[in-house]
Amino acid sequence: TRTVGAVHETFMATHDQRHNRSKKWQIVSVERVQNLSMWQSYAVKRQTVTTRDNALGDPEKERKLDKKWLFHGTDQDTVGKIIEMGFNRSFAGKNAVRYGKGVYFARDASHSDNYAAQDSQGIRRMFLCRVVVGQWCLGYNERLVPDVRTGQTLYDSTVNSMDDPIMWVTYND
Repeated sequence: TRTVGAVHETFMATHDQRHNRSKKWQIVSVERVQNLSMWQSYAVKRQTVTTRDNALGDPEKERKLDKKWLFHGTDQDTVGKIIEMGFNRSFAGKNAVRYGKGVYFARDASHSDNYAAQDSQGIRRMFLCRVVVGQWCLGYNERLVPDVRTGQTLYDSTVNSMDDPIMWVTYND
């Protein structure tokens, strides 16, 4: 669980102001979203991934598979839908599908800010989410699913770079 202060600190630390000095950020509000059914889906996916990769009980392996806190920028109209129904990959392509047709999450707030549409009052909206990323591979434009990992098993997510990923695309709602 992240406190309001920790969310603020994470946002500011990952919103690289060196590249855009003209922007000054003020966080208007931080709200915790609790959706039991979404949490249960997350827990099941996390359990499946960590068990499959023999990471259960190994904190270092679990951390790699469960990239806990990633950002997702969106518009005002979509916030309520995400809170109520979760992320929906059928909306993929609304902004881009460069690394696959899934739901995009970023390590840095500065990247997700590009997709957080400003409303009439100048407010942008962003989620800081726990995301199960599992094993990942490089994403490709318009890809419907990740590459095959072994046999019939696909990778869990795709990324923009294998060396230093800043974006993860998930394919499970």
